Amino acid sequence: MSTRELSEAQSDLPCRQSQSLLEYVMSATEIIDQFQKLPSSEQEQVLAFSQKSRGKSDKSGVEYAKDADFDASAEKILQERANLFRRLAQ
Repeated sequence: MSTRELSEAQSDLPCRQSQSLLEYVMSATEIIDQFQKLPSSEQEQVLAFSQKSRGKSDKSGVEYAKDADFDASAEKILQERANLFRRLAQ
């Protein structure tokens, strides 16, 4: 999108003045409406960004655990199977 197109698109968006910066405020409905107006190639870019920002690696649906979740699960397993790990360590 060119600077001119971006400027024109932004002029249609609700905005408010905030410390000398324009802040654009959109509801979820407005965001969805704008998304649906995008060409399919740009929609794919938005979806890829959304999936990446939620921790998904790609369109395959593979999702990776967050470090804190992994650590909590590992600690639980180690505690529940302490005897097994002791015997394996011998």
